[in-house]
Amino acid sequence: MKETNKEHLSREIVALLLKLARKDGAFDEREFSFILQVASTLGISPEEMRTIQIEIDQYTFTPPKTEKERMTILYYLLFCMKSDQEVTSEEIILVQKMGFKLGFRQQLTDDLISSVKEHSDRKLPPEVLLRNLQKYMN
Repeated sequence: MKETNKEHLSREIVALLLKLARKDGAFDEREFSFILQVASTLGISPEEMRTIQIEIDQYTFTPPKTEKERMTILYYLLFCMKSDQEVTSEEIILVQKMGFKLGFRQQLTDDLISSVKEHSDRKLPPEVLLRNLQKYMN
């Protein structure tokens, strides 16, 4: 059975989140739980996620065309980065790189990362991210 573009993108997103979770040298249980939740949302089973984890180097990320999908991926990255309540410089560098690849202005990505860092040990109110986004919308 041939893989669809959506299925391929879902696998790429999970691989990207797994790479981010490994950036700090530790794979925290909270990060794993978050990625499992995202994988489930994307229609990827825990078994499939294990396969992705084993074959992680085979996945190269190609950004989707729609802004909604790209923004969703950026949100996944931001919340994955914060899920272990520790935001490291390695994680920040990866999220900045992916934000650029997704087509977002560096300053927007940096503002969102700053908000995540400020709330790394507590719930991030949605209005905080929305305020950052509104500064960059036409």
